[in-house]
Amino acid sequence: MYDWPEARAANDALWQSVRQALTARHLDSPAALDRMTDPEVAWRSPELLWSQTCGLPLVTSLAGQVQVIGGFSYRDGISPGLYHSVIVAREDSPSEFQDFEGRRAVVNGLDSYSGCLALKCMMKNLGVSQHFFGMLSISGGHRDSVKHVAQNKADIAAIDCVSWSLVQRFDEEARKLKVVAHTASRPNLPIIASLERTEDEIKLLREATSEAAESLDKNAREITGITGFVSRTTSDYGSIRSDFEKASRFELAKNERTLSLA
Repeated sequence: MYDWPEARAANDALWQSVRQALTARHLDSPAALDRMTDPEVAWRSPELLWSQTCGLPLVTSLAGQVQVIGGFSYRDGISPGLYHSVIVAREDSPSEFQDFEGRRAVVNGLDSYSGCLALKCMMKNLGVSQHFFGMLSISGGHRDSVKHVAQNKADIAAIDCVSWSLVQRFDEEARKLKVVAHTASRPNLPIIASLERTEDEIKLLREATSEAAESLDKNAREITGITGFVSRTTSDYGSIRSDFEKASRFELAKNERTLSLA
């Protein structure tokens, strides 16, 4: 999910650490990460060994189709195994979220927890009414959302804290933005496997991923931001399911329904 071009070597190093730990446990694994298969297809493959997905699809479109290995802890998370989103706007924008009423919002996708649903939950908790924003657009990715705001194509966006760290490291557009709010923390992006994987295999996958997170080389750790691993099951993502039930029908702008039908 964080496989940006600048981070691919670090992600490859992460996978090699996982693979080495799996080999030591006599569990076969691919020689390299698969970047060719559509993630939506890969996630549903009965042969899926190890992949990262978003917490929202986990509890909706993938519910009952995969099992959770766990999630990484990241340097920019508030607590181990948790993450949040930052609400960003241009430097010359208001500093209070409530002052963005009628402005243009951009999300990476309507099916994203960190870029869309987390924002809706925050707004509901603030007592903000539906259609608070004057216009909503979809960028296709967190990095693109940052560019939309920096280039004045939108005024505000929710960016997960790991992506925000990558943007600040690799993209000068980040210098044009500031953080105006934070969403609540939730379990980090889940590492998943096929339901066909046995209980013993899942145990080995958890052990190997934890070992890999601890043994990452300095450069890969610096780029990925990974500080550790937390073993989890699907039930640990119940808070995201609750958020979905509470706020999924909350519309950010009047044109959101049109976007959802596109």
